[in-house]
Amino acid sequence: SFSVGLVLQRKMLSANSLSTVELTTAKSSDPLHGSNHHHEMQQSYFVDTASVTPQEVIKKYLYNRTMTKETIGLRQALFKVQRTDAFLFGHQLTNYVGQYFTDIEGADHNSDVYNATGSYPSVFGFDWTSVLEDGRDFTKHVKFAYSVGAVVTFDWKTYNPDTTDGDANTIEGRPCEGILRGWSASKKYTFQLDEIVRNIKNFTDDESGCPI
Repeated sequence: SFSVGLVLQRKMLSANSLSTVELTTAKSSDPLHGSNHHHEMQQSYFVDTASVTPQEVIKKYLYNRTMTKETIGLRQALFKVQRTDAFLFGHQLTNYVGQYFTDIEGADHNSDVYNATGSYPSVFGFDWTSVLEDGRDFTKHVKFAYSVGAVVTFDWKTYNPDTTDGDANTIEGRPCEGILRGWSASKKYTFQLDEIVRNIKNFTDDESGCPI
């Protein structure tokens, strides 16, 4: 199947007792040729201890100086929850569609979770595929989620960009190779990424971005 994932690997460098942590993208299967084609893009970080955990790497190294204070606050809050026995309850499309409503405009603030418990879920989930393929706009839904202190997440079951009418389950062509080599799949995939960025730029509240 067509998939891109993130893999954390740790390797020991015996010369100086440092470990290098590599962030690596995964593979694409090519059923037409009966073999797997591996295409990897790596970024390495040298860590001063061989016993570093993946969680410590993410906490220390996956940090960007351009992060807004809202993004940093979300990051710190999630790590705080991680150190407890608690977990965050989430609900997909909670304020977009429910048992008895569909709120396309994002103005009614309905939610099955709220209707049943009197509280909104801690995590509001949305889907980029609905934006890219169905033309949905979740801007107001995201802004409301942020206004009630919820964590906002987006998943993306991306359609195979190496086909004209394929979906996320289509395994034809060579999508990963096409993206990396700049073929037509790359142009389609890049256009989709640009569209995602355009949407994210609208996720603002009083000039502050809503972290996702």
